[in-house]
Amino acid sequence: MKKNNFYVITGGPGVGKTTLLNELTQTGYLTIEEEARKIIKEQVANGGDGLPWKNKTVYAQLMLDASVKTFEKISSSGFLGPIFFDRGILDTVCYMRMENIPVSKDIIEIVGKCTYNRKIFILPPWEEIYETDTERKQSWKEAV
Repeated sequence: MKKNNFYVITGGPGVGKTTLLNELTQTGYLTIEEEARKIIKEQVANGGDGLPWKNKTVYAQLMLDASVKTFEKISSSGFLGPIFFDRGILDTVCYMRMENIPVSKDIIEIVGKCTYNRKIFILPPWEEIYETDTERKQSWKEAV
């Protein structure tokens, strides 16, 4: 299902995606926060191993499942205005490839069914604003 009003804001960690999305929310746009931070917080709280520093495969599957669920939920809402996503489903596939996690044909099929607007906002690395925290543990070099 192609959603022309679904826009992805993407880029590496710590480049200002959340800050930009917060500003878009303040100006009245509908925004969808990324799944990764929610998953990390849940996994830490529950003692799970679906974390990027423990089990990257489980973490990627949790991200994929949550991203698809959110995409489908927002799709079924019938909202016609622009919606800005902090990353998209394809970001999970990129993460999987970056971490050498196999990407099955089923995953490719899912990605093909959940498409966003072709215009994607990619934020470049920005060292001056980059910081680590309890969910973002990558070094600047890893983030780039």
